[in-house]
Amino acid sequence: MDQHRCFACDEKNPDRIVTNTDDGWTFMFNERFVGPPGRVHGGTAIGAITCPALQLAERDGMHHSVALHVNGRLNLPVPLAKPICVKAYSEEGRYRVQLHGDSNVILDGYVEVADQENKVGSVLQEPPSEYVEDLQSLSEITDADIEGPSLFTQFLEVQKAAGYPIEPPPKCFGCSEADGALELSIRKTRQGDTYTRWKSEETFTDGEGRLATTMIVSAIDCMNLYAISAKDDFDLLFKLTQEKKTFFTGSYGVRIFRVPPVKIEDDYRITSRYLRRDGRKLFAMSALSDSDGTIYAMGESVAIIFDLPDEIFSTDR
Repeated sequence: MDQHRCFACDEKNPDRIVTNTDDGWTFMFNERFVGPPGRVHGGTAIGAITCPALQLAERDGMHHSVALHVNGRLNLPVPLAKPICVKAYSEEGRYRVQLHGDSNVILDGYVEVADQENKVGSVLQEPPSEYVEDLQSLSEITDADIEGPSLFTQFLEVQKAAGYPIEPPPKCFGCSEADGALELSIRKTRQGDTYTRWKSEETFTDGEGRLATTMIVSAIDCMNLYAISAKDDFDLLFKLTQEKKTFFTGSYGVRIFRVPPVKIEDDYRITSRYLRRDGRKLFAMSALSDSDGTIYAMGESVAIIFDLPDEIFSTDR
């Protein structure tokens, strides 16, 4: 049995996140993994919990451990460039992983792990029946070829029009154009649907040619938030900004259907769809696929609308 090794925990990786300790794990997210200013990109934080879960699965005797479903709830912002104590244990047939900050659980998550063949391309599970129609619809737009400004650029314009320009532009790990980011140039295809092409870095591996689950979860996270904005061409975000409100990911889960390779011909496609709103909660989904529309994973997210603190707004506005 090979010892688990992936992008998140590889000692040779300068962007390493996970370190084993005597009583658990320590996570450290460097500045590359920024999301909202001053906090960790939510998808990366939740994706990283798969690493200790897979390590525990191997200790429990699994010979071909693979993550099937990752789900996390962000209770508090995950801090950048700060050691975070992490505990993980088996609970009801899955692994529970918690990130602790002082006396608080800042991220609480579960990882379902199976002991089954996980070669590149192998099928791990079928999509839930309630999502089959949406996934089929998203797979039909994987050949979209859309030009013009990205939704990230439009987001900056909306903030400026609302009276709160963001300067310099934020360096979100998922969607910004900054060096070191995933540079997801997300564009709207249909009302509430978005699309991008994504070229995975060769380092985003588990050492066996497979795309590390941490990076699968990370890459498809931002798409959900932009699907919400694409539903009404940023009208909701504009209104919320004027009311000193915004929305961020509250909970997020990813299901892995097939084992994706690190290297893929003609890049990956990531598509997303706005689903519905229920009060302060906004629901969206996303899918990772190849250029033929074969879906490898899907993400489900619930974004929460909340009030922004007054101190982030300048007093002269």
